[in-house]
Amino acid sequence: RMPAGGTTKKQKRGPAVEVAVAKSAAEFFTENQNIAGFDNPGKSLFTTIRELVENSLDACEAIGVAPDVRVAVEEVSQAALDESRGLRVASRLAPELFEEEQVVVEKARCYYRVTCRDNGCGMAREAIPEMMGRVLSGSKYGVRQTRGKFGLGAKMALVWAKKSSGLPVVVTSRAARERASGARVVLDIDIQKNEPRVLEDEVVEVPRRGTEVVVTVGGAWSAYKARITTYFQQLAIITPYADLELSFMDKLTLKFVKRSDKIPEAPRRTGYHPTCLNELVVGQLVERSRSSSLVDFLCEGEIACVPRDLAKKLVAEYGSESIAKASPQDIAKLSRLLRELKCKPPDASVLSPVGEYNLRLGVAKEVKPTYVATHSKPGGHYQG
Repeated sequence: RMPAGGTTKKQKRGPAVEVAVAKSAAEFFTENQNIAGFDNPGKSLFTTIRELVENSLDACEAIGVAPDVRVAVEEVSQAALDESRGLRVASRLAPELFEEEQVVVEKARCYYRVTCRDNGCGMAREAIPEMMGRVLSGSKYGVRQTRGKFGLGAKMALVWAKKSSGLPVVVTSRAARERASGARVVLDIDIQKNEPRVLEDEVVEVPRRGTEVVVTVGGAWSAYKARITTYFQQLAIITPYADLELSFMDKLTLKFVKRSDKIPEAPRRTGYHPTCLNELVVGQLVERSRSSSLVDFLCEGEIACVPRDLAKKLVAEYGSESIAKASPQDIAKLSRLLRELKCKPPDASVLSPVGEYNLRLGVAKEVKPTYVATHSKPGGHYQG
């Protein structure tokens, strides 16, 4: 409205003030869970099962025992879930504000309790919270062949459980060095701090070595049943030395009995090949190194394929025998020398392939073709 005897003036709005917000790794992957394979309830159930199974296989192969992995999936009703959480659904004071009961039932989520047991190396009691309740925390970092690497899989299952069902994960484990006693830990995750939150922690009698993980998640079994069963069938082909079992209540039971006793050797840790190094990695290695001598640094194992005689020649090219207090220019110079160095290709013996024998047995056992032929080639390399 025009004021009497005057004119209106448009008020200019200033630029919006942007505020920088830092988020933890758990917060980031909670908001972007599709990156880790948790796109929808059906795929989230599949990814939960796959990650738990592959963790179990790694735990068994790490100590050289034939894997015995059993997965049980049970459907959990909304009423049973509410009872587990101690929730009481009160009568509505204003029913007109809410959808009709029939519509609510049709839209209700499906929940599943996934139990995965193995006979692997197990986890020490004090290590369970860190291994299972902190995103990007794990034992698979470094230059080594593993099924997983980033410390996401089992933690994302816990994050998805927190988002969908609200129930914590229950971990019961007995480490290889323990004789009879194990640990039972019930834990949640603090999303904002990316820290494990232990709800229960007790010493229990565990009959055998290994780990059992129980997690309740939202899912869609009927939509992803075929994909889950196909995954187990394909897994049985490449791991004929493993006993695998998948059960869904009393409606489905799949058993894959091992046919081979030849377990692949555990992969060995190795160092970075010089041709794949960059300034960032070299700087991190120098910072972590306990050696001030460049020759010792090159030969201590973090960098592969550099024998001591070659390292001494590289020191002459570098112009200094010490890496203590190396400047950014020194790191740049060293990384360039390493990348341009003529050295042997990476040693493929550190890998752990399934092997031609196991692959042939796996194909014959599960696919049952008329003819089967397998061929194994030596390991190669690409850019180190």
